[in-house]
Amino acid sequence: MRVFLGFLVPVIMIVCAVPLAFKRVPPNEMYGFRVAKTFRSANVWFKGNQFAGWCLLAAGLVSLLVTLNEFRALSDVTRATEYFQLGALLVAAAVSAAYVKML
Repeated sequence: MRVFLGFLVPVIMIVCAVPLAFKRVPPNEMYGFRVAKTFRSANVWFKGNQFAGWCLLAAGLVSLLVTLNEFRALSDVTRATEYFQLGALLVAAAVSAAYVKML
């Protein structure tokens, strides 16, 4: 089960990131990088979510590569990889929040 989840998390990150990165998600209450500033204007929404999408896509791809490399070497996914994935997600969110704050 850990192997399945180890690969599922980065794939979900990638799938969620693509529509954001390509500005396919209009302002809404359910999906996107939703902070007070992004709701103030459509322009900020699309710029902030596009940036967040690219950050999330990068985090997902790096996480997937780390997971693949570990699985290839150990035939398993360790807790360290799960922490790495979480860290990549948190970094993507923090960088996105800093960017939106500058808009």
